[in-house]
Amino acid sequence: MIAPFHICTPNRHLLCAIILLCADLSIAQKNYLIPYRDGDRWGYSDTSRQIIIPVQYDYADLFVEGRAVATKGAVSYLIDKTGKVIVSGDFFVNDQLQSVTRIHKGEKDGLMDISDGKFLLQPIYTAIFKQGLLAAVKDVNGKYGLYHIGLKHWIIPLKNQDIYLRDNCVIVQNGQGKHYYSVSARGKLKEEHIFDRPPEEELLPEIGYQGATFNSGGRTGYIWRTIDNQTGRVISIDSIPAMFESIEPDGIQTLLIAKKDGKSGMIDMKGKIKIPFLYDEIKAIGRYSMDSIYAIKKDDKWGLTRNFNILLPCQYDEIVKDSINGNGFYLKQRKQMGFYVHSDAKKLYNYLIPCKYEQVISYIYTIGQPSFCVLRVSYNGWKDGFVDMRGNEFFK
Repeated sequence: MIAPFHICTPNRHLLCAIILLCADLSIAQKNYLIPYRDGDRWGYSDTSRQIIIPVQYDYADLFVEGRAVATKGAVSYLIDKTGKVIVSGDFFVNDQLQSVTRIHKGEKDGLMDISDGKFLLQPIYTAIFKQGLLAAVKDVNGKYGLYHIGLKHWIIPLKNQDIYLRDNCVIVQNGQGKHYYSVSARGKLKEEHIFDRPPEEELLPEIGYQGATFNSGGRTGYIWRTIDNQTGRVISIDSIPAMFESIEPDGIQTLLIAKKDGKSGMIDMKGKIKIPFLYDEIKAIGRYSMDSIYAIKKDDKWGLTRNFNILLPCQYDEIVKDSINGNGFYLKQRKQMGFYVHSDAKKLYNYLIPCKYEQVISYIYTIGQPSFCVLRVSYNGWKDGFVDMRGNEFFK
C-alpha cells in the first residue's frame, strides 16, 4: 500500500513562503510599467503588454521611483504610474531620470525633485555637475558654487573659483591654490590633506604574485613567485614546464592563456587545464576574467565559455561586455545585435536575446529580488522600442 502524501509543518510553511514570494514578485513585475510604442506614438503597458497609460506621446522614457518623463511636441510631462501629470513645460531631460534630476530649459540647467516636480534650483545656470548628493553649479558669470541636494542649501556660495567633484572629494581652486574637501552628512566641509596619505604600495594586499614566461628548447613555460607584500619576502617559487607554444596571463594572473598544437586553451597556476585547447583565440572581456568567463574564437566566430561549460557557441561576429550591466554582453551577428546575460546570483538573468535588432542598449531596474531587466533596442529603420529579457517586445 502506498503511504498517503504528507507535507510536514516546516516544509509546508516554507512552501507557503515561496508561493507568497513568487506571487509578490509576479504582482510587482505586473505593476511595473514599460514604455510601449504603437507606430509613432508611445504609452505605457505592464509586463504582459496590457496598455495602462494610453498611447498618446511622441516619446516615453522608463519609470524611476514612480515617475517618468514623456514628451509631446515641445512639451515634456512628468507623470506618475496612473498617467497623472505632476508638472509639464518646455524642459527636457538628457540624463537618466533620478530622484533629483538635472533639467535643461533653453540653454540653462536646473535641478528638479521628481516626487513633486518642484525645482530645487531654477533652470538659470550655465552648467550643473552632479555626484551623489552634491552639485557643482556654474552661473552665467562663470562663478562656481557647491549645492547640497539632500539638505537643499548652498555649502559654498557662488564665487570666482572653480569646483570639481571627483571620487567623493570636492576640489576647490581659487586665488589661494587648490584645496580638497570631504563633506559630512550635515554638510560641513573638512579640508583633506590627501598628499599625507600612505603611498599606494602600503595599501597592497598582503599576498602578491610576480610571474614571467621562460623559453627552453623552443617551448614556453611560466614561473612565478608568491610574495608577502608587507615584508617583500618570497613565500614560494613555482613553475609550469616549458611545453607550450606561448603563454600569457589573463590580466590578473590567476589563469594563463596558453597555445598548444596551434590551439588556445587555459590553464591554472598548477598547469591544470581549465579551458580545453580547442580554440583559435581566447581573451578576457573586462572584469570577466575574475569570473572565469572568457570569449572564445573558432572558425572566425566568437562564443563564451566558463571553464568547460559553453555559455554561447562560437557563432557571433563580435561579443562586447556591457559597461552598465556587469553581467551582460552585446552580441553581433551579420550586422544585427542581440544581448546575453549570465549570472549565478540572479538566475532570472540567464537569458539570450537573439541578434535581430539594429542596436541594443541595456537598462537595469530592480523590483525586489531577482532584478527585472528591459533593453532599449532599435528596429525597422532605427525606431526605438523596449524588449524584456524574455524577448517580449513592447512595440508594434
